[in-house]
Amino acid sequence: MTLGIMSSRKEEIQDLIAALEAGTEVVRIGMQEFHKGVLWGKAVVVVFSHWEKNTVAATAATLINQFRVDRIIFVGVAGAVDPTLNPEDLMAASSSGTLAANIRLG
Repeated sequence: MTLGIMSSRKEEIQDLIAALEAGTEVVRIGMQEFHKGVLWGKAVVVVFSHWEKNTVAATAATLINQFRVDRIIFVGVAGAVDPTLNPEDLMAASSSGTLAANIRLG
């Protein structure tokens, strides 16, 4: 089983990339670098997805179609304001949705 790990911020995956075992392959597709290797004994592909929803969707599609990942985990901050949450807490969504905003400048 191969796991895809995505993040919308480079800072959130730097430690994961550094922890990949020797022999990691970096595959460049477009402007993205996919780090294919082994992390804690598991086959993974780690990638900075950027933050824009279409780019995130395209990155997920690339992980599925090009790298044949079985699962995708999106890591990083969720902007939560719950005071009971701590750094490195694991959260699992019970549902998902989208938010699209049209921003006009000027």
